[in-house]
Amino acid sequence: VPIRDVKEIGKWIKNTRRENGIRQKYLADSARVSERFLVELENGRSSTEINKVLNLLNLLSIRLRINNEPANQFPRTIRAQRKANKITQQDLAGLLGISLSTIQKIESGKKGISLEKLFTVSQGLSISWSVDTARARK
Repeated sequence: VPIRDVKEIGKWIKNTRRENGIRQKYLADSARVSERFLVELENGRSSTEINKVLNLLNLLSIRLRINNEPANQFPRTIRAQRKANKITQQDLAGLLGISLSTIQKIESGKKGISLEKLFTVSQGLSISWSVDTARARK
């Protein structure tokens, strides 16, 4: 199932959590994030850190994919797509209106990358996001 924006990831998390009868506090504690973080993510807040989101998805057995690769491989996927398009990091940063350091952080997989920035770069490179429905239910 295609994912078009950050809000859809939040909906998947909320719907899956509810379908499985999991309370927000329990899931937040299990993922070692605050309950507020989870509430904001479920409501589509896009400034949340990708590594925390991937941890939550994993706990719920939701398999997020980027260009049909596991989402945790996003640095490699984004770097490969940028190179395939023959775009430098500097040019990509300029095209998308984000900093070069953000592109470098994304491609190196550094912590602290927001879901919003990752989506911006993905859209700029025509990278698709999806949920593997064989393993996850909405």
